[in-house]
Amino acid sequence: MIFSMDLRRATKGDCYLLHTGTKDRPGLVLVDGGPAGVYLPELKPRLAAIRKARGAADNRPLDLDVVMVSHVDDDHIHGILDLTGELLADQAAHRVLQQQVLSFWHNSFDNLLGSEPAELKQAFTASFTASTAGALPADSELEPEDATLDRETVTAGLKVLASIEQGARLRSQAAALGFPLNAELGGKLAVADRGEPVAVAPGLTFRVAGPMLPEIEALRSKHQAWLKELKRQGRTPEEALAAYVDRSVPNLSSIVVLAEAAGRSMLLTGDARGDKVLAGLE
Repeated sequence: MIFSMDLRRATKGDCYLLHTGTKDRPGLVLVDGGPAGVYLPELKPRLAAIRKARGAADNRPLDLDVVMVSHVDDDHIHGILDLTGELLADQAAHRVLQQQVLSFWHNSFDNLLGSEPAELKQAFTASFTASTAGALPADSELEPEDATLDRETVTAGLKVLASIEQGARLRSQAAALGFPLNAELGGKLAVADRGEPVAVAPGLTFRVAGPMLPEIEALRSKHQAWLKELKRQGRTPEEALAAYVDRSVPNLSSIVVLAEAAGRSMLLTGDARGDKVLAGLE
């Protein structure tokens, strides 16, 4: 029985594969894709090597039992967007897809917090402008319209916004490619509940240990109250923006799973806080 972790060099992010099953019936799970500059030199060649080693026919894709995005930070999601972008290009050109995703684990922002990314974007941009939209280049010029908004707060806000937009784009691309969303969970959010394991690949189960449903509900309630307050005031106050860009926004929603196979286990934590991981395991 195979159960191994295949780490890709992902600089400051995460990108790895889980190998499971047997030689005759292997399983493969991809978790996160790292930041920009990881897919082409690291992930794509490794997937091609696995496809070749398995002797896949030229007209058959490599099966990925699960692709899981732990959360929407750029250093976890960017490489997955590079992957889905290539698959969409192949699909449009009627070429054989190099990979086939059998299940896609992703808690999208609009499902987590109950509002569309455009609504958040309008709130963020009410108090500042930037020379760029979407992903934030290192040399981006920021021009706060409100002098009380410091550069660090504005930069943090733009990075959160960029990640949320990436998450929405990934969900759209996954739908266009026909990826079944959270299939083993009945299409619902991946959240910790009774901790029952679900089979995701040959010989492999995932037991979801995070995020915690009460925390997601509290985060959703706080987010809706924040949007209502912005609408009432007609602007984005410094306090609201500073609070919202707290790292809890992406990281409290990070999917945490206990992967189990052949009597062994691996704890996959994304960027979840240690105390939340322990609570989820309990």
